[in-house]
Amino acid sequence: MQQIFGDAHYIERLEPDVLSATLHSLMSFHPSGFLLLACDEENTDLSAYNTMLRSLDIPVFGGIFPSIIRNKQTIESGILVIPVFAPLEVQVFEGVSKCHEQAFNISFAMQDFSSTLMLIDGLTRGIGNAMNQVFQEYGQSKVVFGGGAGSLSFQQKPCLFTPNGIVQDAMILVAIKQDFELAIGHGWEVLDGPFLANQVDDNQILQLNFEPAVDVYREVIKRFDGRDIDSDNFFEIATNYPFGLERLDEKLLVRDPITLNDKALVCVGRVPESTMLYILKGDPNNLISAAAKAIEDKLQNQAASSALLFDCISRKLFLEDEFAQELQGINNSLGENTSLFGALVLGEIASNKAGGIDLHNKTAVTAIVVQHD
Repeated sequence: MQQIFGDAHYIERLEPDVLSATLHSLMSFHPSGFLLLACDEENTDLSAYNTMLRSLDIPVFGGIFPSIIRNKQTIESGILVIPVFAPLEVQVFEGVSKCHEQAFNISFAMQDFSSTLMLIDGLTRGIGNAMNQVFQEYGQSKVVFGGGAGSLSFQQKPCLFTPNGIVQDAMILVAIKQDFELAIGHGWEVLDGPFLANQVDDNQILQLNFEPAVDVYREVIKRFDGRDIDSDNFFEIATNYPFGLERLDEKLLVRDPITLNDKALVCVGRVPESTMLYILKGDPNNLISAAAKAIEDKLQNQAASSALLFDCISRKLFLEDEFAQELQGINNSLGENTSLFGALVLGEIASNKAGGIDLHNKTAVTAIVVQHD
């Protein structure tokens, strides 16, 4: 069987010279590209990477995330360098926040491959529009997976590695000549609702049931949790109570509120107008088992050779020390001989059975390479 990913090489600190030396040393294995998964670190001069990224003979792509994952461990600093050996094509689209004003034209070469890794600035606006454009170009034949890059400070800044440098407000598509299976699980349950999202602005919920959304959400949290939310404690409390978007397949798409202002609840990802929303609650055991069971259901006793995991950073914040059990369960479901790496992200991306592309929150998305004899 052809090797798709090489061994993940870990560099303890994000330093241009060390990264450059590592990439050049791995060129001797003749990869088709490099996937970089880096941790967000304060006071890092990202501009120092631009010349180095532009100088390489093969494409480099990836992102900067709150944390990264290697097998059973989350890593809070440094960077993973993963050689990719499958044929691939890379296309970068800048100006995602203005994608309603421009068309993203995907090359024919991209459309020849069956799977696509999508990485996007998780803190920009227009993510839903950008994903819809990709779907319109691709149709229903592609498996798409990935996640949102960015910082837990929620300050937007350059966060995507591209062949042209490190950028923000952008999207990377990496078409890969390899079939992937997607396992998607979240485990969240309904606490209250439904509520009609009668007024929204992209990723901001302005009104629920024709009342100010902030007031409605505050009242529900006060009633069930006993705490009053404000701008200082909002993220700490809201990470326990995401929204669930009602869909035609009766499965809830989780949407994570991360900040609030006087008029709106600001979420990771677009909330469609006139959608019915539920406020959700979580039980740690249900979340942990949902991520592992999704993989077991997908594999059906098949063996996996490697897997990419895009898990929500707020799942880790909710589970705290128990998040190690989630990673253990995922690894157990994949099998001990499966190489796993990935990131804790701001929004998880996965195509669905109907062919559309969804931005999930508080969900574990595992892209699996199934081993065939």
